[in-house]
Amino acid sequence: MRVENTADGKTRIQGKAWPAADPEPAEWLIDRIDPIPNKQGSPGIFTDAQYGVYFDNLKVTPNQ
Repeated sequence: MRVENTADGKTRIQGKAWPAADPEPAEWLIDRIDPIPNKQGSPGIFTDAQYGVYFDNLKVTPNQ
């Protein structure tokens, strides 16, 4: 996942997800614009799943 602030005050979110046995996709699978982003506080991930969610190999780093 990559999150980037845009010049017009919005935030662009791009993401990828794939099975562990497969190679990482070259292209972003999710590409969305948040018109009213929250720009204060620590980074976080929120989920909404009926049976739970598992994250593996998750790192938070600054964009370069």
